[in-house]
Amino acid sequence: MRILAFDTVGPVIGVGAGSPKGERVRTERITRKAESRLLPWAQDLARELGFEPSQIDGVGVAIGPGAFTGLRVGVATACGLAQAVGCPVWGACSLRTRATPHLGSGRPVLSLLDARKGRVYAAIFDSDGQVRVPPADVEPAVALSWSSPGMMAVGEGAIVYRERVEAAGLVLVEPADDPGVTALLRLARSGLDRDEGVSPTELRPVYLRAPDAKPPAGR
Repeated sequence: MRILAFDTVGPVIGVGAGSPKGERVRTERITRKAESRLLPWAQDLARELGFEPSQIDGVGVAIGPGAFTGLRVGVATACGLAQAVGCPVWGACSLRTRATPHLGSGRPVLSLLDARKGRVYAAIFDSDGQVRVPPADVEPAVALSWSSPGMMAVGEGAIVYRERVEAAGLVLVEPADDPGVTALLRLARSGLDRDEGVSPTELRPVYLRAPDAKPPAGR
């Protein structure tokens, strides 16, 4: 199966390509214009594995939670590509993809993304991958109250609130800001193999928070 994957929910964006020949991933911390990197990266990575983006069998994408604008960029790119090629798209929880590389260690993983305004998007996954605490938009203190010393912590939010995370006795994974694109590739491949992919017109982002912009009163 030849697939591409995109994650733009945080400041470190990532693109991945996978085929029977292997996997390729590229990530970069950026502040703007993520959209200008995604398709060129996808083309380069796909060609390294001997195929063109037009030959993919499916697309994986992180559907949130995450930064509102960045999330929309990734989902729009993934869905636009899937629509053009005529293939399904598979969406992953961005907190799960960051936790997945660290599962199986025998320790639960607290996955955190910076939600701004003194809050985080957070979830806890048991070492077997089961969801212990589902994704929520909370204050860091609330997320840490779910945890216990010795748990692993991952995600951009764990970096932003490093002092609190370490004071709570959690083990900060390095590099904590890795978006987990390799995990996204593998999860997407499994999901697509199970026929869990959907039409790009059916995929919906998971925001957990309403956008700051509001329509004018009376409209």
